[in-house]
Amino acid sequence: MTLLDRWRNLLRTDRLHREIEEELESHIAEAIADGRDPDEVRRAFGSMLRLREESRDVQIVTSVDTIRADVVLGLRRLVSRPVASCVVIGSLALATGVTTAAFRLVDGLLLAPLPVPAAHRLHSMSWHAEIPDWPAQWDRVSLPLLRTLQEAVADDADLIAASPTRSWDVTFATSSGPTERVQAQYVSGSFFPSLGVRPVLGRLLTAADDLNPGAHPYAVLSEAFWTSRFGADPSVVGRTFTYRDIVFEIVGVVRGDFAGVETGR
Repeated sequence: MTLLDRWRNLLRTDRLHREIEEELESHIAEAIADGRDPDEVRRAFGSMLRLREESRDVQIVTSVDTIRADVVLGLRRLVSRPVASCVVIGSLALATGVTTAAFRLVDGLLLAPLPVPAAHRLHSMSWHAEIPDWPAQWDRVSLPLLRTLQEAVADDADLIAASPTRSWDVTFATSSGPTERVQAQYVSGSFFPSLGVRPVLGRLLTAADDLNPGAHPYAVLSEAFWTSRFGADPSVVGRTFTYRDIVFEIVGVVRGDFAGVETGR
């Protein structure tokens, strides 16, 4: 019997059972017709149920049929107890949703690499300064110290600086409404070139923007924010916004889903 025939038999199980039953009964009838004792013939054949199951297993794809039988039995149980079934299905749906959300969070924060070339070569370094009689630690690096560190590792690595991502209350020059809250961070001029990301519009920051402290209040938007806030308007380059009385000029939009080096934020 071919594999195709065994698959076809899955769709005609009732007919297959009748054919197997008729074949077994015909063999018994032939033995009796030859003069053998009916009881002796049936004992010789053994368990009819076992014979039927063995014959059936040869003529169907047993693994698929087992799954089909389990599904049919499960549906019958669900229909017979609708209230309990609804509770179980609702609990499973809730548990699946919670598990999926938890996995997405873990994947975004711990598993997914940053969307930059050679993300596996990135390393994070923190500089903690303890202040006497103050319970907190400050993770800040002065510009002179940053330049000294950059020079020290110049032959081995590119050292960039980035502040933690924080909420900024900004006012866009084209907006007459209240301030808007955005997620932003300060970065050094070599931030984008070292990470290998590219602009989709305008330009990104460069090391030249670090030459004179405070003289280059420029900003780069993520493509997602550019699309949601400005409708992907190309004239956004050159616009300004105000944060803490400092006017920042938007000089470009970074390509893709890159939104800083804090995964998940």
